[in-house]
Amino acid sequence: MRGHDTTVEDVTNNAGLQTVRVSLGLGNDAPLYRIPVGGENYYVSRPFTHQHIYPIGRGTRCYTAYEAQSGRLVLLKDTWRVEAYTREGEVYELLSKNSVHNIPGMKAHGDVQPDEPLQACGQNDGPTRRHVHYRLVLDTVGRALSDFRSTWELVRAVKGALRAHRDATRLRVTHRDISAGNIIIDENGGLLIDWELAKMPDDGEARAYERTGTRQFMSLRLLADPSAPQETRDDLESFVHVFMWTACKHAASTMSAKTRTQALQNYDVEDEGRVRANQVSSWSALDTWELASGKLYGILEELRAALCLRYDADRGRTVDPAEAAKLLTHDWMMELLEEALKDDAWRNLADEAVPYVPYSSTDDTASKKRRASSSVQRDAEMKKRRVSSPL
Repeated sequence: MRGHDTTVEDVTNNAGLQTVRVSLGLGNDAPLYRIPVGGENYYVSRPFTHQHIYPIGRGTRCYTAYEAQSGRLVLLKDTWRVEAYTREGEVYELLSKNSVHNIPGMKAHGDVQPDEPLQACGQNDGPTRRHVHYRLVLDTVGRALSDFRSTWELVRAVKGALRAHRDATRLRVTHRDISAGNIIIDENGGLLIDWELAKMPDDGEARAYERTGTRQFMSLRLLADPSAPQETRDDLESFVHVFMWTACKHAASTMSAKTRTQALQNYDVEDEGRVRANQVSSWSALDTWELASGKLYGILEELRAALCLRYDADRGRTVDPAEAAKLLTHDWMMELLEEALKDDAWRNLADEAVPYVPYSSTDDTASKKRRASSSVQRDAEMKKRRVSSPL
């Protein structure tokens, strides 16, 4: 953690916490810490996230935590929030108060030792914004979107997060960081999390020195024009990119590792979105993915086509206004997903996520060596047969 944190207590050697270890699935040698948040104690071991290893950013760590009072497993988030932004816990309080669906419940939150100088860094009027050490506890840990147990569940999770976004938008709260990591799966569908960058009703214009959001899933409009104001339409487009990226990476298919890796790399290229735009605008792009689920393919193709038509309209091309407006509001996408989820036969298919194995150029080398070795063996066998032949 940045700074000097005396609030974390190492209780690894406390033999009286066996119940905590069992609940967290820890062995006797695993580290164990007690962390206070909002007057309650939580026990954690190692974070299940990895962003904190980078030298820049908010140093966010997320833990599966044991809540001492209830004995339940919850999620504890330890981060360095941007001081100029609304505290994430306060965003959850507003959303919950107004009955926003498909968000986790907020248990506790607060700045860590707010009177301690070492728990803050940076300057609001300087090149490095002021960050404050902060913790948040949510009542749901959930599963990653990439851990879907069926493509039907994947679609239901995206629909749930989209519903949360729609409800929040009606309150004039914009999430502004729709990404694969910010949608989780629980027993009731999908939840939209990580509201720390959300724009609130009373916020002014730009509050940051850089564009907010996750680059791989940012709208093509914002990638092409970083000065453009971020709008609801941009978040909606991010849902499409998250959906397509997750399906490409983890949905069952017969495409080669090379094709899959190249398609995913298109989301990482820093070229103002041109490569990704070409992939989205290609009518045959999804065909090369060779997805096993025809239902999933059909949904993604409709979303891809709607996105193309919207940008065609932006460029002044003749497009049916109703078609161009599909992704300007939540309604059309919600209806598309809800209708698809009515398919009971699809719901009962166990086409779970597959692990992603990146392609490497060494794969081609190894393949060539195997083919060459095989050819040598065949030639040797044929020569042996000719020598032993009585003719």
